[in-house]
Amino acid sequence: IAARGLAHRAYLLAGAVVVFAPILREMIPAGRLGAGVSTAQFLAFEVGLALFAVFARRASTVSAKGPGLALTVLAVVSAGCGLWISVFLGTDRAVFLPLAPDIVGVACFTLVAVLLAGVFVGGRPIAYLAAAAIVLGYVGLVLGAGGGAVLPVASYANYLVYGSEGLLGRALDIMVDPVLAFVLFGAVFEASGGGRAISRVALRIA
Repeated sequence: IAARGLAHRAYLLAGAVVVFAPILREMIPAGRLGAGVSTAQFLAFEVGLALFAVFARRASTVSAKGPGLALTVLAVVSAGCGLWISVFLGTDRAVFLPLAPDIVGVACFTLVAVLLAGVFVGGRPIAYLAAAAIVLGYVGLVLGAGGGAVLPVASYANYLVYGSEGLLGRALDIMVDPVLAFVLFGAVFEASGGGRAISRVALRIA
């Protein structure tokens, strides 16, 4: 019970950081804290922490020791991978993306962790759809090669995680930056009774 409570508190803390970090980052004046950190590095930090939150929350709901411990380890490793990617993207190696074991291994683990988190958060259909998109994307590259050199699977995994159009690309940047702020504002507005107040005004006018 104590371990589950600790996992729940870790989930709440990590979730709060994931939600409020983008807003705080935008509020920091230029040249202060956060200077020199690219958008991709910040997104890697967010993804790692979000995965940690998902797996920690799952661990807090599991009563069996074995699965709970496995989920806890998965949460810690996911956060570590997110931090590793964030640091890695600030190095010269990130420019050329060599097929080194550490780079490919972290990319493959991150993809699997994201799919598993999708199962926990959105259900199996979401994870199946994402997995199908990944597989069909590679099949499209193979068919498009026309008998020529085929992109290695390791390179494809690197592209999906580290590439500008992959996991840490523009789509995630839009979700983390403006969309998350609007969602948070809407939640606070609804919780504070703003929605009910507007409804009453509309009903009175009508």
